[in-house]
Amino acid sequence: METSNKLTITSKLRSRKQVAQLICEAAISTDHHVSSQALLLVSGGHKLREFARPVMGSTLLDSFEMISTATKLRNDGYIDQTTALWAVENPLVDGPERLQQKIEAGAEVIVTQPPLLWDKYEQWWFASVSKGLINAKSQAKVIVGLPVIGSVDTLKFWMKLTQIHHLPESRDTLLKLEYEMQKYSKEAIFQWNKNILARARALPHVAGFHIMPINKGGVIQTNRMIKEGLLQ
Repeated sequence: METSNKLTITSKLRSRKQVAQLICEAAISTDHHVSSQALLLVSGGHKLREFARPVMGSTLLDSFEMISTATKLRNDGYIDQTTALWAVENPLVDGPERLQQKIEAGAEVIVTQPPLLWDKYEQWWFASVSKGLINAKSQAKVIVGLPVIGSVDTLKFWMKLTQIHHLPESRDTLLKLEYEMQKYSKEAIFQWNKNILARARALPHVAGFHIMPINKGGVIQTNRMIKEGLLQ
């Protein structure tokens, strides 16, 4: 059976030459069962990046430069033409302009951070649609990241990861979920996951979903969603 293979490449504190070498090495596969290779290109959250920025300056590659580097390597024949270039975008913090930049740099699949604050996410999505960045004929497919939380603490983790934990809307969302947990117990968590999935499915031109249960509670929730036919 043929399968696809996706590898994550992070720049962290690496030079452009080191990143290019990593990309070339990752794109080489000796497994004949791999029909297509995908590289997920991210700058990485290395805590030393911000400290090193004043010294290293422009030598620190951001996600746009990583995508551009991979695109050039592919165009020049250093990696296979079938290698798909993936990237990540955070609609909860950034505007559609960053999505456009990544598409222009060569990204073909964009995985979004999860829609933890629905109003912000929906606003970003429809703004991207109006700009022609998300539609049936757009250059890149946009996949919705779904966290499938197993607890309030997991939601707190995701909010910190996506850099929205300090927002009033985040606090309101947590308080509401905590209240519903007191009233309905763990069923409130399942309904939260179910509602996020339903809303995401209703968005126009969604290319797919990236399911991200990060702990046992999330796996239990995911299995229930599969059992009930919500995920197929």
